[in-house]
Amino acid sequence: MIGKPTGYVKRGPGVGKKLDRHFKYLQHRAPEEGEGPHRDLFDASGQAISRYEARERILGPGGAVAYHKMILSPSAGERVEDWRDWTRRAMDDLGEHKGMALTWVASFHDAEGHPHVHVVVAGSGVRAGGRAQALVLRIPDYQYLTERAAYHAERNVAREIATVAERVVAHARLDARDILDLSRAHTRARELERGAR
Repeated sequence: MIGKPTGYVKRGPGVGKKLDRHFKYLQHRAPEEGEGPHRDLFDASGQAISRYEARERILGPGGAVAYHKMILSPSAGERVEDWRDWTRRAMDDLGEHKGMALTWVASFHDAEGHPHVHVVVAGSGVRAGGRAQALVLRIPDYQYLTERAAYHAERNVAREIATVAERVVAHARLDARDILDLSRAHTRARELERGAR
């Protein structure tokens, strides 16, 4: 997984219009082949939200930086089934790493051969006790985000393996090869669980 910064925007005159244009681009830029014409904006709950609502959340109270922009993209070989959940998990981990609750809005783009999520993060987060604090994102933060999103992509694969294994047990006769595949899937899932602790 790659967590790549694409910039930040300082507070000042016209910042709301800049954000509106960015959200409009995320939703309506010319679609790639096979991609739908409209891309929803979604938040940490996974629910679609309007551009107006997204703008209000991102431009709430804050410091000098109004918002950060980034792209989350799986590496070759990483599979993501539920893009909204994957994004939420990675962003939750980033917030925990920074010690604050983050406000963010995202949009999934299914460009052929390069599916990715654009994320806009408010320029401040909320610390324990409700105190707002400026969000500073540096290269080590993006490296941490990359590691965590890759971990969540692996967890998705482990859950998929476990589901297939359950179906095999429930609906087929087991031969030696099936038992070996189930054992490997179970071992991999347990290794991933231990790595989460």
